Amino acid sequence: MTETIYEYFNSPSKYLKAYTGIIDGALSQNRSKKHHTHDSYVYLESHHIIPVCLNTGVDTQVLLTGKEHFICHHLLTKILPDNDKLKYAFWAMCNQNNNRQVRINSATYESAKQQRSLLMRKPRSEDTKRKISEGKLASNFSWSDEDKERMSKQRKGKKLSASHKEKMSVSANQGTSNYRFKGYFITPLGTFHSSVKASKAYLDTGIVIDAATMVSWCKGNTLINRYNTSHSPYLQSLPDSPVGKKFIDIGFAFISRPRT
Repeated sequence: MTETIYEYFNSPSKYLKAYTGIIDGALSQNRSKKHHTHDSYVYLESHHIIPVCLNTGVDTQVLLTGKEHFICHHLLTKILPDNDKLKYAFWAMCNQNNNRQVRINSATYESAKQQRSLLMRKPRSEDTKRKISEGKLASNFSWSDEDKERMSKQRKGKKLSASHKEKMSVSANQGTSNYRFKGYFITPLGTFHSSVKASKAYLDTGIVIDAATMVSWCKGNTLINRYNTSHSPYLQSLPDSPVGKKFIDIGFAFISRPRT
């Protein structure tokens, strides 16, 4: 297997040598997954020897222990330092809570986090943006009745103290004097000093636009896509389809508070 690995990676290094050592060692043991009730049960995970993200068409897998799997993904980020997908995979492994029983030291975690930080700053390609958009359209996420009932039960019985209610009331009615005041929310119904006030104004007319959605819409340069429209009765009720337009084109915008 070593020759095959070297053929596809083509980057001889101490990291690749360590990687092939783990893989060859695991393959030589002819491992197989057993049920957790079996006397000789050992927790194992499937690992693609040649990463799928390399698009080689090679689909050879090996069973590794949780620790071996973690080490292999760490080594892959060293072997192919320019591959962003391998960095994402390793970052995910650093933050998973499962049966690996791997202790991550601070230096390893810091390295993974720095790599992820740099990745997040990279502009997304048009292909990536398209995939994200298609994924959102396909998901059509909504809370299940079971989830709604569970969240409702969690909130029931929780009483706010009188002082807490008073503080909330004062904060909500301070308007531009509120320390959280950031600016004015411009909507077709008028101008409001908070997203909550704007949202309530629409609710009074029978239209539901929650405060978080209001904040998003008032970023006027945001493009309206099919996902937005499919999840908003208000957008669906407009005489002309808003898809492809910006929210500012249909009357939503935000004016920041003047600096003093």
